[in-house]
Amino acid sequence: MTNTELFPPLDSFELVPDFPELAVPDANGIKVTEQPLDWDGPDDKDDPHNWPIWKKVFHSAIPAIYSFGLTTGISTSVAALPFIMRQFQVTREVALLSITLYTLGIIFGPLLCSPFSELYGRRMIYWTNFPMLVTFNAIAAASDSFAVLLAFRFLAGAGGSGVLAVGAGTISDLWDSKDAGRVGLSYILAPFLGPTLGPLIGAYVIGQYDNDWKYAIWVLLMILAPVGLAIILMQETSKSRILYLRARRRGSYLDPQSKRAVMQKLGKAMLKPLHMCLFEVSFFQPCSN
Repeated sequence: MTNTELFPPLDSFELVPDFPELAVPDANGIKVTEQPLDWDGPDDKDDPHNWPIWKKVFHSAIPAIYSFGLTTGISTSVAALPFIMRQFQVTREVALLSITLYTLGIIFGPLLCSPFSELYGRRMIYWTNFPMLVTFNAIAAASDSFAVLLAFRFLAGAGGSGVLAVGAGTISDLWDSKDAGRVGLSYILAPFLGPTLGPLIGAYVIGQYDNDWKYAIWVLLMILAPVGLAIILMQETSKSRILYLRARRRGSYLDPQSKRAVMQKLGKAMLKPLHMCLFEVSFFQPCSN
């Protein structure tokens, strides 16, 4: 099976080289020199580091709230387990699959989205992951089939968790190193606060709605509602993507990158974590001590 079959090309998005270059053609249209794209200067208004403070805070809050809502979904269903068991006539171990599969899906989302964000920008990850997270969770909550509940909980976790891979990158795109640590604290805390507060949120909501377990999932959509409004106004923060799009607006001739090469890079990036786990000696060294 070829790389193209494994990773079909995304025709709806333009490919962005890892390091965008400006190709300068001669009179015959043949490229003779290459010049790496960069900001026009330290005060370049397109550089996210030069955005107003309110704008940087706005873009920093999106991954933090998103991560909180995403990870809250891991544990809000804990309070719903007895009611899931009663409605579907399953054991507790089987009912726990609604939580297990959601958590399992969260493992795969960042693995896929991290390399994509380097090629197509970070905003694309937010714009694609949020609809999947909301839609799949809504289908799971609205269904009266246990199989559908499990399937779409897994898809919600896998389809909506890519932001965990690009959130830290968004913060570093916006802030200098001296401020990124302090600002990033909220983003770092969010994935830990979510599972911690999830059981309390789930128990309260279910109690308020006549022990209806479905509200343990519906509440996630309520938490994520501000994010849905915010990402509509979100701008791109990735330097390579901004420079690439700006060069195209200015009519510059960009050195194209073949889709086959892009798919090879994506496949390599996706397999690299598995390779590290299996073959990198340093990965196991702390365990041996």
